[in-house]
Amino acid sequence: MDVKIDGCVFDVDLERTRAYYQSNTLCTCTYCRHYREIVRQRYPKLEELLERFGVDATRPDETESYEQDGVIEYAAVHYTVSGSILAGSKKETRLEDTEALRLNFEPGGKGAEAYYPNEQEEPYFYITVWGVKIPCAWAAAPARKRSFRALLRDVFRRKTKDASRAIPPIPDDATLAEEMSRQAPDYPLCKTLRVFYSPDKLQRAVVLQRKDKLFTYHLERLEIVSEEDWIYLSRADKHPKPAIWQPDLAFGPSLFGTEEEALRELRADPKTQGWTIDA
Repeated sequence: MDVKIDGCVFDVDLERTRAYYQSNTLCTCTYCRHYREIVRQRYPKLEELLERFGVDATRPDETESYEQDGVIEYAAVHYTVSGSILAGSKKETRLEDTEALRLNFEPGGKGAEAYYPNEQEEPYFYITVWGVKIPCAWAAAPARKRSFRALLRDVFRRKTKDASRAIPPIPDDATLAEEMSRQAPDYPLCKTLRVFYSPDKLQRAVVLQRKDKLFTYHLERLEIVSEEDWIYLSRADKHPKPAIWQPDLAFGPSLFGTEEEALRELRADPKTQGWTIDA
């Protein structure tokens, strides 16, 4: 099927592209998860354009992001499309959405000038989106005991039925740390190999094996709600969660060929100094 945009002509295999985006591997880092949750509502025109290629806007192959002044700036977001560029290679397209976005189209596969990590089968080409900016849901909160209200209000989405209900006391940090250390990590696309905790059990490192047989590790911190938010959550839900494990800029600092390499890097990580991390 031919797709034409701003003088560019693409031969797109819609069926294969759509099938790809039903199963491509997703990064589980905080920034990528935040992108997937927000991109559709923030950039409807981008979603509409990508749908013409059979691309799911919420499942990019790769993102390049950083946080600045309470905003996550996605310097580049890469998608792949099954097919080829017939005319207009490297053409830049501007898309007026919430703010102006720029899109580039580049050939992919063997011999291509650019390569971005993906699981697409050849022939394919890249769609790269530049200029995405999404406010951090956690921007205004303190570093450790930040507010969960903004993050969890959409989950509950219901009014308090009994504001006079007795509120149980929030467990102290040590008790929560002990209880949460028994909660297994949840990374559905990876196999959890080992879990290491900081001496106070308020942080942990999770060593993982990915489907592609590469290894990495995640750093997580235990985030505990404030007294104010505990009251709100207790009134909104019968079984509130006083704490969650939050990835600390995961998907690890790198990928490794063996578990031993990942463990060696983990032991050398400045954030894990003083931890007991065996070989």
